[in-house]
Amino acid sequence: MAVECPKRFVMTKLALVGLVAARGAVVNVASVAGKIGEEGLAIYCAAKAALIGLTQALALELGDRIRLNAICPRPDQHRMMAAINSKPDARKRLEARDSGCALRRAGRGRGGDRLAVVACGKLC
Repeated sequence: MAVECPKRFVMTKLALVGLVAARGAVVNVASVAGKIGEEGLAIYCAAKAALIGLTQALALELGDRIRLNAICPRPDQHRMMAAINSKPDARKRLEARDSGCALRRAGRGRGGDRLAVVACGKLC
C-alpha cells in the first residue's frame, strides 16, 4: 500500500506537462475489491481503495486539463484468490457477485489492459 499511490502520483506529476500538451489521459488500474472488499485481502483492498481515491482527487484537481480514470476489474483467478476460492462460503459470495457482472465470471489474464485502452478513448 505504501508504494501503490505514491508512485502513481509521482508518475502523473512527472508526465503532467506532456499530458496537458496532448490533452492526454491517465488510467489507473484499481480493483472492484477497492470498492466492495474481498475476504482475506484487507491490505490489497485498502491499497486499491486508496488508488481510487487518489484518482478521484486528481480528477477534481486536473480534470479541466487531462482525463483521469480508474478502472476496477474483478480480481483474476490467480494465486492471490486461491485461499478465497478454497472456502465454499467465500466462493459462493464471489459467484453471487459475479452474476451481476457482464461476463458473469472472474477475469482471465490481462483483460484490464484492453479496458484501459477503451478508457483512454484511443486505440493504441
